[in-house]
Amino acid sequence: MTLTLLDGSLLVLDPTGLGALARLLLEATAVAGLGLLVARRLAAAPARDHAVLRATAAAVLLVAPVAFAFRALGLGVLPGATVHAGLPAAAAATEDTATAVVRSIPLAALVAGGWAVAATWRTAGVLRRLRAAARMIGGLPTSDDGDLVARAGALAGGFGLDAGRLRIAVAPEGSGPLAWGWQRPTVALPAGMASIADPDEMDAVLRHELAHLVRRDHRAWLLGDLVRALLPLHPFARRLRSRLRATAEAACDDAAIAGGVPGDRYAALLLRLVRGAASGGCTPPVRGAAAWPVPAMAAAPSELSRRVERALADARREPRATGGVRLVAATLALATVAVAAALQPAPLRAAEPQFVDPARPLVALPGVLDLGVVAVAGQGRGTLELVNLGREPVTITGHRATCGCTTVEGLAPGVVRPGERVSAVVRMNAPENPGETKVKQVHVLLDGLEPLVIEVRLVTRGGPDEAMACE
Repeated sequence: MTLTLLDGSLLVLDPTGLGALARLLLEATAVAGLGLLVARRLAAAPARDHAVLRATAAAVLLVAPVAFAFRALGLGVLPGATVHAGLPAAAAATEDTATAVVRSIPLAALVAGGWAVAATWRTAGVLRRLRAAARMIGGLPTSDDGDLVARAGALAGGFGLDAGRLRIAVAPEGSGPLAWGWQRPTVALPAGMASIADPDEMDAVLRHELAHLVRRDHRAWLLGDLVRALLPLHPFARRLRSRLRATAEAACDDAAIAGGVPGDRYAALLLRLVRGAASGGCTPPVRGAAAWPVPAMAAAPSELSRRVERALADARREPRATGGVRLVAATLALATVAVAAALQPAPLRAAEPQFVDPARPLVALPGVLDLGVVAVAGQGRGTLELVNLGREPVTITGHRATCGCTTVEGLAPGVVRPGERVSAVVRMNAPENPGETKVKQVHVLLDGLEPLVIEVRLVTRGGPDEAMACE
């Protein structure tokens, strides 16, 4: 699209590059959609579901850099475009466009710039929340309940965690239990937990949070947040993030129930914890726990009904996916990324200019320079391009016109390499009779080759030929 500005210049909105951006978005959408579809088929097994979703989130983050690498290495598998060396986009230049100032604005740069600003802002927000969460967890007091610390250490050994590094902290009253896996593993429990849970239920809570640590769900939290930050407003990104959190909570619920607490008691415990976290008493950093990259047992009230239904059901699943499942999920994710990245055009390839006479490698564009309609006794002006479509350099030794009324400016003697183009301005004086057509020739002299002859024509204003020329 071209717009004329107030100063008479032309503003050209160049769509070049939009296709590449759309292709990247389509690749990310395809990877995320395929992962969500596969995970949906595994909905009855949250641990396997989560393994697929985690691999999908990593694949979405990798698809753009891998696609760029494939493009840089020329590994695209789709048919590429063929270009003829030296041919310009436009074969002719009119007097208006030759004299106007053209300002080109690439739409792809505008779109990419807007996306980059939004993605950078949202990614910075994710990192700010992660840093704030680290300060919040680090500032919590360590629990002085010896029995609780001993119970947590014993359970941690059963999960394969180092009980000596595990820290049991006291979360603010009214908040839910939290698990922090960055740096030193930490489980934060509210000071009032003993009033709403008996020892068996406390063990279930500890098992739930320890399962988050051994599963490294904090990394999945961060992956989901980054995907949503880098794909603003994308519905698949939001869905992927929410499913990552929901499946992690479901898998940890399975770990808690596997410890021996009955499902109905665990479901009642979930209700009490969510209601307690939703009631007053939470400090500001913890009340918005659902937005923090911190696994929290009561941070997703919207999933409560589904978690309660699973707790009351008889079927139980393993809280962690096996190594084979994780390996298969990662392999399929990488294969999907590679296929998506490879589905792009191969590099541009130059075609041999079969229509070029080897004896006449230098071609004038346009072949006939029409200066249009000119005022009586005025002067026509146009721009001419010479392109070397041959394989060897061509030497211009000079030029001459068939009439002194025609001049050529900017065409100096010199060598024109293959594919190179040079331009010149041609001026021709108009006759004094209205409606008269004037045709002259410009001869470009070439070393060792026949001269290149270019026809130049114009029509003076006021005659019947003017209407024909305007058409």
